Amino acid sequence: MVKVVFALLIIQLLYSCNSLLGPDPEHTPVEAFETIWKEIDYSYAYFDRNDVSWDSLYNLYRPMVNENTTREELNDILDEMLGSLNDKHLVVIDYSFTEIDSAQFEEMFGNLPPYDHHRYYFFPKRWGNNWIQSVFITGRIMNANVGYIYIPTMESYADTYSELATIMDSIIVDFAETEGIIIDIRGNGGGKKKFIETVAARFVDTTRNYAKSRFRNGPGHNSFTDYNYHTVTPSKNPYRKPVVLLTDSSTGSAAEWFTVALRECPHVIHAGSKTAGTFGSITYKWMPYDYLLSVTVAQVKALDVPEVQGYGIDPHVTLEQRFPDHPERDSMIEDAIELIREHSSKIIAKYGK
Repeated sequence: MVKVVFALLIIQLLYSCNSLLGPDPEHTPVEAFETIWKEIDYSYAYFDRNDVSWDSLYNLYRPMVNENTTREELNDILDEMLGSLNDKHLVVIDYSFTEIDSAQFEEMFGNLPPYDHHRYYFFPKRWGNNWIQSVFITGRIMNANVGYIYIPTMESYADTYSELATIMDSIIVDFAETEGIIIDIRGNGGGKKKFIETVAARFVDTTRNYAKSRFRNGPGHNSFTDYNYHTVTPSKNPYRKPVVLLTDSSTGSAAEWFTVALRECPHVIHAGSKTAGTFGSITYKWMPYDYLLSVTVAQVKALDVPEVQGYGIDPHVTLEQRFPDHPERDSMIEDAIELIREHSSKIIAKYGK
């Protein structure tokens, strides 16, 4: 179920989006509910995939809200109402909190996969402005001629996308003589379209239309723009040896766009577990009563994959973590190395060494 979450989840967003202005706290619970319901009614893009009447939800939940409704009660009401639409992107963020305890932090972030195992397999090299804000973590797997690229987010901490392209080109040069590359986007919650297309261009084999999108553009739930197609074009010297793309259940949003852009290439194996199923495009809007609304405003459809929104993307090869109690080892990385070795002869036959 979609949860009303704390503002800590969007601190990075607020630093990166100059268009967001501070909230006006002088509002009531009733005004907050009404405004949020109307904004979703006008903007939300996926009513057609839910056998739920938005008007009926209003009739069910509106009587629960009055001027004496507490913030905690309102959070629970909004949580239940939005959860009925089964969209992880559709979130009301409570921006009124002042502190967060360890139990709340564990609830929000406890399921994110750890990545402390890098040094077990290679000496990590970080690309970016500093140790915290790394665009990529890369390395050459010890005892295997395999490159590894971990992409924690599709947000660029490089100063420009041309700098991001330069970083990617340098990584490809570093790994030119490898047998294959593992691209790890487990835990990657998304980011920017320009980022994914800049990175994907270094791996696709040909120009590909990978997705199409259309935006809500009127009061009717079926009012949309025409579809716009999204394309990725190869860079000058793309990497065409075997690539294993690792995903998990927290790979979402723009990271899923990246997945569909790459997974149909003949030299790419999508492995790991099913992605999050948060494929639509979102925007953020301030609501009354110190709330920030994340709402899916565009339908996005993958061209070579069945419905992603709400379902996720099944990998070509399902992998499970066989070392859950070993903090340094990662069986998915080890299995990805074997997939590269198995796939290498087929790629050489198609593209040459």
